[in-house]
Amino acid sequence: MNQDDKPFLKPVKENSNIRSRNWQPTANRFIGFFDIMGFKDRVYRQKHEDVYNDLSALHEWKRLSIDGILPEEFKIGDQTYTNVYIDTKVRTALFSDTVLLISESDDADSAFSLMFHSNALLRYCIKNKIPIKGAIAFGNFSANLEQSVFFGQPLIDAYELHNELEMYSAILHSSAEKKLSQMNVPDINRQFINYKTPTKSGRINYDCLSWPLISVTEMPLSGKGKTKFSDLHLSAVKEFYQTTSGKARIYIDNTVEFIKWLMEQEKIRRPEIFSKQEIPE
Repeated sequence: MNQDDKPFLKPVKENSNIRSRNWQPTANRFIGFFDIMGFKDRVYRQKHEDVYNDLSALHEWKRLSIDGILPEEFKIGDQTYTNVYIDTKVRTALFSDTVLLISESDDADSAFSLMFHSNALLRYCIKNKIPIKGAIAFGNFSANLEQSVFFGQPLIDAYELHNELEMYSAILHSSAEKKLSQMNVPDINRQFINYKTPTKSGRINYDCLSWPLISVTEMPLSGKGKTKFSDLHLSAVKEFYQTTSGKARIYIDNTVEFIKWLMEQEKIRRPEIFSKQEIPE
């Protein structure tokens, strides 16, 4: 295998079951805490095997897309690579209704990768009818991947902050905001946006992950007769109305409002993208 032209591909170390990077059990790092909402109700109302299949699919997606663990033989175009992993700088843990994203360290690559993959996780879940919200914090954190030991202040901070959020997204804890303000991370500001965020305490300014925007600006506009990519996020969120009643519907309302606001902001920032594309109702 010649991986010189694919520097993000790294060889799997012999006898390594964690696709080892320079992983230290304890380090200053970014932590993303994500909660699958309504999980108890999902278990109660859906068939056991359906819930199991949803979680298994989520596990396999994050294993490939975030953990970067590839099959023994992996093709990119005509080139076949063997025994490699993608160096994403992020590892994950999934237990019951909780997903953790854990950065390798506190450097710029780790920071960007955790924000990028947190946005990807939100998009995957919403697309697959999994309501989810979360928060991201920073600090000294222990993550022993082989022993499944995870603890530290940023996990507590992210958990407590995510409880305040009342829409499908994720917000940055002050510890993460402060750390990022001290760093030079290229393009990091495209991963989140300051928003008057709906919380249990009212509308509060937070840096909020801009998960609907990333795909809109990176994907080409679809052709005639096809669903515009910007519509997909709204359509996916609105489908939750069919299975949600009562107070929980405020999450759907708030997320729809957030997506439309994001699209308006992007229309102002990049009018060429939206010259032939209206903000969907």
